[in-house]
Amino acid sequence: MNVVRVTLWCVVALMLALASPAQASTTIERTNLREYAAFAEWVYKDSQGNDIFASVVVSEIAHKNASSVPIRTLVVSIFAVDPEGFVTFAGIGFTETFDFTVAPHLREARLSATLPIVDDNTGILHTLTTDILYTSTAPPVTYHSSSHEHNGVVSHTVFNGQMRAAQAVGTVIVDGVNYTQIPTASAVIARNQNGQFSITLP
Repeated sequence: MNVVRVTLWCVVALMLALASPAQASTTIERTNLREYAAFAEWVYKDSQGNDIFASVVVSEIAHKNASSVPIRTLVVSIFAVDPEGFVTFAGIGFTETFDFTVAPHLREARLSATLPIVDDNTGILHTLTTDILYTSTAPPVTYHSSSHEHNGVVSHTVFNGQMRAAQAVGTVIVDGVNYTQIPTASAVIARNQNGQFSITLP
C-alpha cells in the first residue's frame, strides 16, 4: 500500500471518527477510471504531389474492477490538397465501435474499424476502413499528480499516467485511396488512471 493511499485512508478514518451521530448520513464516493489510448499522425506529399494530413485518435475509458460499459471513442481526420492548392478531401469520422487492444507495458497496440466519414467539400458520406499497428520505439515515460480539496466536500484525487512513443503502420482507406502510405510523423501509446475519493458531510 503506497504512501498516498495510507494518507488518504487516515484522512477518511479521522473524518468519520469526528462525525457526530447527526452526521450518520455522511456520503463516501470512490471513482477509479482507467484509460488506454493511442494517437498517430501522418504528414507527407504523395506520389501525385498531393499534401496529405491524416490523424487517428482512439480512447477507451472504463471503471477499474467494475462491470460498467466503457466509454469508447475513435476519431479519424483526413485533409488532402492537390499540387494547385485545391482541397480534394476534408473530413472527420467518429465511431464508438472498433477493435482496440494494447499489449502489456504498452509495447504495442492494434486498432481496426469501419466508420462513416463525410467529405466537407461535397457533403457526400463515405465509408472509411482502418487497420493500424502501433509499435513502441522508446522506453515508457511516467507522470503523476495529486490534489486535495476541503470545501464542504473532502476530496482527494490522484492521477497516474504512462506513455510510450511509437511508430504506427497500417491503412486509412476511403474509396480505395490509402491516406497512410508512409510511416507516421508521430505516434503514442498511453495508459492513464485517475482515482478520486470524496466525503460529503450532511
